[in-house]
Amino acid sequence: MKAIVLLTTACSVLAAAPAMAQDATAPASNWYGTLGYTGQTSGRNGADTGAVTGRLGYRANRWLGAEIEASGGVNSDTRNGVRTKQDSAYCAYVVGYYPVTDRAEIFGRVGYGYEKYKVRGSTIPVVNGEHDQNSVNLGAGAQYMFDGVNGVRGEYTKFVGQGRGADSDNYTLSYVRKF
Repeated sequence: MKAIVLLTTACSVLAAAPAMAQDATAPASNWYGTLGYTGQTSGRNGADTGAVTGRLGYRANRWLGAEIEASGGVNSDTRNGVRTKQDSAYCAYVVGYYPVTDRAEIFGRVGYGYEKYKVRGSTIPVVNGEHDQNSVNLGAGAQYMFDGVNGVRGEYTKFVGQGRGADSDNYTLSYVRKF
């Protein structure tokens, strides 16, 4: 029985050796993640808020991919006595890529989102509280990979929300990690 356990352990170690010898800069799959900061200017009252944004994406090929993202608000803005803060946002996108060099590329994305905001201090009671909305989102940006797995990404995304003045402009700077 001990011989079987030792043989199994030895085979496992030998099978793992080629995987450990792979280039550390080469991504293992088409999956990637990002983590960054999003500055947002709301069309409702011009409030400038901010959120931490995490994203998980999959590249189907060199030109096309998909990603989902989630944001959590980290700061608020007060305009005319009304405090606005983005509570959360959840979005899904189809992404088209255009390689510029081996390490740099530009991209465009279109998707759908859901945002929730907290508003306090309005003299109109119905304005105070939590507000949510759905949006169609259009964006573009660029990313640069330092090596095969680490990079930086900058982008602009327009959230076209429901209702008058519900649009917002979003600027994100993120760290990119390919898995």
